[in-house]
Amino acid sequence: MADIKEKRGYQRYNIEFDVRVSKPVGGGEKMGIESTIGRAKNLSGNGIFLNMENLTDVGDLLQMYFLKPNTFEFFKGTGRVVRKTDIDDATCGVGVQFLDIPESESLEIDYRLR
Repeated sequence: MADIKEKRGYQRYNIEFDVRVSKPVGGGEKMGIESTIGRAKNLSGNGIFLNMENLTDVGDLLQMYFLKPNTFEFFKGTGRVVRKTDIDDATCGVGVQFLDIPESESLEIDYRLR
């Protein structure tokens, strides 16, 4: 169990809130962005688990926007889908690892969740 905790780096907190999720689709002249609203189920300083429309697969990059818990500040960052669980034909649960946030922001998220 210690290996899992070290791998994650931060404690996960069960908390629910809406997350705007976007991902690029297509390519070339047909490039676009697909967006949806997901529902966070838990959050840590280095990742999030959320339920959303079944629009993504493991390895996909997602852009996420949400109001940081216990603040009036917005989070905007990119994450990679590292786990996916189908809930039904239209919905899935995804574990997303944050990629481009500074450690100071990860620490702040962790602090605000305590």
